[in-house]
Amino acid sequence: MVKKQADKQALKGRADHLVDFRWKKGQTGNPKGRPRGPTLTTVLKQMLENTYTYKDPETGEIKRDAAGRTNREIIVGATIALATKGHAQALKEVWNRIDGRVPLALENPDGSGIFDPMGDVKAKKVATAVLSFLDHRKGPKKAKKTKKKVKKKVKKVARAKK
Repeated sequence: MVKKQADKQALKGRADHLVDFRWKKGQTGNPKGRPRGPTLTTVLKQMLENTYTYKDPETGEIKRDAAGRTNREIIVGATIALATKGHAQALKEVWNRIDGRVPLALENPDGSGIFDPMGDVKAKKVATAVLSFLDHRKGPKKAKKTKKKVKKKVKKVARAKK
């Protein structure tokens, strides 16, 4: 106890020379806020809408696309070309854009709630197995608390299914 008080007194006044530079009450370190300007997304969207330009390999001149295609159209065409050659990432992008991403949660065929392939009986068996494992690992007091929490959740899931 005495040592802690001595340590506090030793640290007290350690940065007294910096008192003038500390924040005053109500003062912010960034008074003007984040600088306003175009975000990266805004710049990207603008660049995608520009007409495609390229450097002519023979003359070195910068030329515009003869068909007047935008950068967006060129990128889509290149992605599709890669996908047709079997490039895995390009294929994944194309499928995700066409069909949308695969949903993570499965629904019942009739559209009611989340599909539970294990059913209530198996869920209770799994919960019992987890609880018996916790009884041995964490000791009796923690196991009782965990047991109560798991039982509440199992009941809640059962009520939600009805």
